[in-house]
Amino acid sequence: MNRILMLAVVAVLLPVIGCSAPDVRPSSAIFDELMHKSGLWIQLAQVEPMMQAGVSQAHAKSGQLSEQDLERLRKAIATTYAPDDLRTAARNQLPVTLAQQDAATVLRWLSSDLGRRITALEEAGSSPDEATKRQETGPRILTSLSAARRERMERLAKLTLSSEAAADLIINTMMGIAHGLALSATGAAADSIEDLKGKLQSQRDRFVEALGPRIIAEFAAMYQPLSDQELDQYVAFCESPPGQKYAVASLDAIDKALTEAAVRLGRQLAAQVLGSKSRLTARSIGRPLAGFPPRVGLRLSLLR
Repeated sequence: MNRILMLAVVAVLLPVIGCSAPDVRPSSAIFDELMHKSGLWIQLAQVEPMMQAGVSQAHAKSGQLSEQDLERLRKAIATTYAPDDLRTAARNQLPVTLAQQDAATVLRWLSSDLGRRITALEEAGSSPDEATKRQETGPRILTSLSAARRERMERLAKLTLSSEAAADLIINTMMGIAHGLALSATGAAADSIEDLKGKLQSQRDRFVEALGPRIIAEFAAMYQPLSDQELDQYVAFCESPPGQKYAVASLDAIDKALTEAAVRLGRQLAAQVLGSKSRLTARSIGRPLAGFPPRVGLRLSLLR
């Protein structure tokens, strides 16, 4: 959203991986493969349609934007959240926080049967339609779980830092838009970046608290096909050093890609509204975008 879900791997294979020979492939090949096998390649392509779905939801409720501004926003999102741009930004960021050998370890896990199955679940669940379905069915599925399985979902959400990542994505998206708008006189007059930053940061804890139950419910729906034993293996990986390193690296990559896209969006909208009477501001744009966190969510779970 995000998120965007952390990658699952079979914990019992860690000792084998730890004793294996170093991967000698060029680092570029390793990270290119990681983009595909992790599901990020496909999930990042769903960000733009998810953003558009979020705009539709928010506009249907509030109707804050004029039809002209709404069309400007939609066209700008289509351009600035283009899949290849997001993929390039995320791919370039991964090696910044993830060592080549750690990436190779994750790739071995992703090649396991369980790793492939979980990636397939996440890819299938990354479309706007599936995200909406999870929002509707997740709470019901969660209430039907045993206490032990619910605890597994809560641990998974905590280990993957999903609520915190989703809150940061919302804040950074709105800040990126504000920064882009501020490059024009219109944007600077409409929103004070520092004022907006202070207000958003003061609400971060509230965002995290509000997003937590939603994320746990979505996890319950997305990972419903997995057995308790498979969930235990997923949790074990997330608790392991490779799992923790990849969690941080993937969230950084998603955040980098979406923050850069938000800045591009603000700049493009600023250029479009110069000299017009448009009411587009970082707040009026950010509200609809934050209303549907991508789960490449992006745990966007998360803008998923």
